[in-house]
Amino acid sequence: MTTYGQMIYYCLDMVKAFSDDTQVTEEHVMFLLDKYRAMVLRQTYNSGKAKDGTNISSENYQSIPIDKLTMVRPDNLEYNVYSDDGLDYIFEGSDTHFKSNYKYSKYIKIPAILPGFIPKVYITDLFKSIATYVDNDRFEYTNWHKYLKNFIYATIGIDRHLYLKSKNTERLGMVKKVNLYAAFENPSEVYAITEPNKDIYDCAFPVEDALLPNIIAMVIKDILGAAYRPADKYNNADDDLANIASFIRQNMKQRYVKDSQDGD
Repeated sequence: MTTYGQMIYYCLDMVKAFSDDTQVTEEHVMFLLDKYRAMVLRQTYNSGKAKDGTNISSENYQSIPIDKLTMVRPDNLEYNVYSDDGLDYIFEGSDTHFKSNYKYSKYIKIPAILPGFIPKVYITDLFKSIATYVDNDRFEYTNWHKYLKNFIYATIGIDRHLYLKSKNTERLGMVKKVNLYAAFENPSEVYAITEPNKDIYDCAFPVEDALLPNIIAMVIKDILGAAYRPADKYNNADDDLANIASFIRQNMKQRYVKDSQDGD
């Protein structure tokens, strides 16, 4: 998978090919890469394919392991329901749903997840099962059915912590570690949690290869801005610089062929 460093320097090289006097920092390019990655993913999977995640490439996802889960019981909720941001309740609505036992990621706040991309919460316990993820506004209505009391439900509260809920105290108590698997809006925030000591330039840029040319083209157009000028270089009555994506694909192929020949 392509790394952040490769993406950043490739974009900078492409910018220099169009304009030598354009000044841009590596941090700004990284910001644009995250921004347009989220935009392209939403555009690509906006047709409803992202509902269950079956048609989405795993290269777009990241995983956050959470091994410190704090148990919250109904008898001491008055100590736990208040968030660090001063909000009244972690979940919207009444507090009548706090009759089940909870576990939550007390020491980890979850970065924002792309809208429409349903995350998965894998439970690494004896059964290696998966929790049922629901939206925050539906979380309070779970565990009411008597035949579903053994289910474990998961959600992300408005305080950005991951919450697990079940009426089966013994089953919930066996959960010691979970893995949150999702497509996040800002991958660099996830790496700050999972790999804080690793250089972000060496971290993988989590997106499928088929979407890379479109992301790079958007970044270059954003950076060039007013520096872009239409040009009919080949005298064919057409703007030869308009289709930057095609230029990038051709350039990538040429570099790949050259590197392969040099390697031989």
